[in-house]
Amino acid sequence: FDWDGYDVADPARDVARFFHATRRLALDQLDSITALDGAADVFRETYFAAGRPEVETLRLRHDQYAGPAARTLTLRAVALGLPALAGLVEPGGRVLVFGGTPTAAPPFRLEEARPIGQGSLFVFRRGSFGSADDVSRET
Repeated sequence: FDWDGYDVADPARDVARFFHATRRLALDQLDSITALDGAADVFRETYFAAGRPEVETLRLRHDQYAGPAARTLTLRAVALGLPALAGLVEPGGRVLVFGGTPTAAPPFRLEEARPIGQGSLFVFRRGSFGSADDVSRET
């Protein structure tokens, strides 16, 4: 691994980039997205031991998560309808979807879609049912 590519000043980005890199490497080289989970677990445990307890990795299905809603939720390689994620994202929050062809559905509206690399990034904003946020800005 190339440690120079990680953000030592930002623990959340540092850990997230490492986990993403191991998953991508596992999928690209070993044809299994979970093949390097053991290495990722060792990294996480070492990170905690070094005094970074604020970083937490959760491996739960979306419908098993009981914690607070997030301001931003990022999805990669997940084929799940946006309405199923509503409880995970606070009102006004965003869902970033890398790849696939997601479609807007209440309470989410599409804010932006742009090509990145060989795929696309879709940005959805969560409103709340019946609010002005649910009205399309394009009308």
